[in-house]
Amino acid sequence: MDEMTPIKILHILPYLHKGGVEAFVMSYFRHINRSRYSFIFLVLGDGNEYESEIISLGGIVIHADISFSKAKYLGKNFLKMVKLLKNLDYDIIHSNVNQYNGLVFLASILAGKKGFVSHSHGTDFEDSVGSIFRRIVYKGLIYKLTSELSDVRLACGEKAGMALYNGADFIILRNAVDFSEWSSEKEDVGEELLDKYKIGRNSNIYTSISRYDWNKNLTFFVDIFKVIHEMDIHSHMIVGGTPGD
Repeated sequence: MDEMTPIKILHILPYLHKGGVEAFVMSYFRHINRSRYSFIFLVLGDGNEYESEIISLGGIVIHADISFSKAKYLGKNFLKMVKLLKNLDYDIIHSNVNQYNGLVFLASILAGKKGFVSHSHGTDFEDSVGSIFRRIVYKGLIYKLTSELSDVRLACGEKAGMALYNGADFIILRNAVDFSEWSSEKEDVGEELLDKYKIGRNSNIYTSISRYDWNKNLTFFVDIFKVIHEMDIHSHMIVGGTPGD
């Protein structure tokens, strides 16, 4: 490959909402050398939260109605993925659909493509695949596909890697936070929130921003804050997010 030719990275995303996976990829897209790397976003579900920003940064967004979660349509959607990937120009595929990464890579191989990076963003994949039979199939086959076909295996944490990669080695890549988003220039927003909820300026505030799902461990956060509040009655807890499944 010519050194002046950008490396094309195809990111497979389940959605394009203001979610953790999307925020992770966007944090790198904003700061990466975009003359050296070009990003293509293949969105399998709904959402267009970041689309205008992606386009403004020179990225490409492709929407495709493809789901691997319903066994009834698995074959049809798999072939649809093969056809789609065959018509896309990319050098590396970065798949962020967790337990379905192996299917994406297999489709990519059938499309004549190479270069697979798998990313595990969670820990509860077995609970999401339905019946005991399907769990056995997924654990024995699809999880193995992910481990065997990945050139690079990434995970957001130790448990996330152990949950997906069947004992294979993986690299922990922590979720990045852009501290400029929390700079002093944003203080006016904080002042508005303090006034809205009648919180004193010298109060200690503890926040959690996430989807309201059990695997986000919000009950643990509440338990910890209960202890904190017993020691500091002027402390406050603010929780924000969207409903879970």
